[in-house]
Amino acid sequence: MSTPASSRPGPPVVVTIVLENGTLSAVPNGGQFRAYAGTSVTFTSREPFTLSFDEIGGGVMASGHLPPSGTAWPLDTPPPARPTTMVEGRLLPGTGPTAPYYKYSVRVGTRVLDPIVIVDR
Repeated sequence: MSTPASSRPGPPVVVTIVLENGTLSAVPNGGQFRAYAGTSVTFTSREPFTLSFDEIGGGVMASGHLPPSGTAWPLDTPPPARPTTMVEGRLLPGTGPTAPYYKYSVRVGTRVLDPIVIVDR
C-alpha cells in the first residue's frame, strides 16, 4: 500500500534570515511557507533570532510543543529557550486534509519580521 502524495513529506524547506542595513528579511517567501507533515524545515541566520508560528490556512495546526509565548509550535523539536542562529525540525501532523500554510514571525534584536499574509480562499 503506498502513501498518498498529499500526505508525503515534501522537499526540505530552508529559510535564511538576513539582517542587512537595518532591514530584516527571510528568503524565500518572506514569512510564510506551505508544507506537509514530516517535511524537514530549517531556519538559519548569522544573527541570533527568535521564531514564532501561526497557521493561516489549510487545516488545523498540529498540537506540538508550546513556546513561552503560548503559541503552538509545529515542529517536532522544542522551541529554543533563547535566541539562536539555527532552528531545525520536521513538521508535526495536523488534522486538515491539505498542507497547512504557516506564517512565521522572526525577531533579531529589536527588528521584527511579522508579515501580513493574505490567503485567497
